[in-house]
Amino acid sequence: QSELSLLNMRQEMKEIVQSKNAVANTFSKLIYQDKKISSEMVLVLKYLSNMIPGNFNVTELKVDKVQVDPSKEINKESEHSSITITVKGFYDKNLENASALAESFRKDLESSNLFKKVNIGPGKKLKKLKTAITMSMVY
Repeated sequence: QSELSLLNMRQEMKEIVQSKNAVANTFSKLIYQDKKISSEMVLVLKYLSNMIPGNFNVTELKVDKVQVDPSKEINKESEHSSITITVKGFYDKNLENASALAESFRKDLESSNLFKKVNIGPGKKLKKLKTAITMSMVY
């Protein structure tokens, strides 16, 4: 009888330890994912800070990461996580010239092969010589 209760107690302790290990492993995966995505965000922001044309005035920059399910296996050699970047700003140019500059910038970003997707929204005339542009990229 006492051996049976001792065995049951050991089994319960084993289950508790396994449960706590599972929680710790999940947090470990989340920490790894956050470190990885943080370094990728820094890489992308450094790249963009060098690539955005000097005559484009940035008014808003938004960086978002796609939420990853921590229960899924993480392959350290897998492709990077998805990061979306939205850049809003304006050129001190008319709509036609600003659109041409934005399209040239889009082609430069695409040719870098750093982004999975690059979109430039249609320009919006703000004033006589000021055109708003919104760009979005997926890394």
